[in-house]
Amino acid sequence: MFDNLLKNTKEVLFIFVLDLLFVFLITTIITLVFARGFYRRKFDYSLFMFFIFLAIGTWMIGVWITPIGEPLFGVYWLSYVVISFFLAIFMTALFTADLPYYYKQKSSSKHESRHKNDKMDTAERTIDLFFWTFIIIATGSLLIHYLS
Repeated sequence: MFDNLLKNTKEVLFIFVLDLLFVFLITTIITLVFARGFYRRKFDYSLFMFFIFLAIGTWMIGVWITPIGEPLFGVYWLSYVVISFFLAIFMTALFTADLPYYYKQKSSSKHESRHKNDKMDTAERTIDLFFWTFIIIATGSLLIHYLS
């Protein structure tokens, strides 16, 4: 009984490590490609956050969707490439979007300036909350997938 359990544990661990390696390789390449475009635009968030969000998001979505393409070493890598690419486009649009015109106008009073800064702080907090909520949900989803 325990031999079978140990064998299953080794298989799951092997699949886990292969998935992890493929995801990090693919997301590293996609991050480097998209980082090349960031030098032209203001990017308020670190590239490391972009990479972590992309890697965990790609991994979470990739293990739950129907795989596409041919497996390489037992990993359906094409699913990860497609997911990573579209997730990177979404994140680039989200993180590098220009501010609305009314945020860029010079304020005539201290009160207006403070009010605009408060709105900017709220926007940053909202993106941070989205990021951490996504990371927690994605990590939980990955745990459920590999432990079930």
